[in-house]
Amino acid sequence: MPFQGGTQVNTAVVAGEVDVASTTLPTAFAYIRQGTMRAIAVASHARMRLLPEVPTLAESGFPDFEDRSWIAFFAPANTPAPAVLVLNDEIDRALHLPEVRERLSTIGLDPQTLSQGEFAEYVKSEMAKWAGIIKATGVRPD
Repeated sequence: MPFQGGTQVNTAVVAGEVDVASTTLPTAFAYIRQGTMRAIAVASHARMRLLPEVPTLAESGFPDFEDRSWIAFFAPANTPAPAVLVLNDEIDRALHLPEVRERLSTIGLDPQTLSQGEFAEYVKSEMAKWAGIIKATGVRPD
């Protein structure tokens, strides 16, 4: 069953409308902490600091599976390069501030910063990975 976002997924799990779902820790952590939702596994290669007792999918028998959530900043394609560089530098600076890192870590986020080139390559690799999975499984958007 497709959902529009984490809030709808989590509500469906807590309400018993679905038995299991894939969601993100920032949207699900309050439910997990309250005991209304149970984390079965995390889709990263390492256990999460906020859920050290929850095994990874690799530990659960799926050694090659990783589906890390990521958040990125985008600008229109015609944004002048100097402006993009300033934005990138300021975002990078902010993500390295101890108070920002601490706040993000309290909701399960581990900020990683990439250069524009590194991020472009990452997006290309993600698109290729998921295109292969979509083709192999026959998933359709309807």
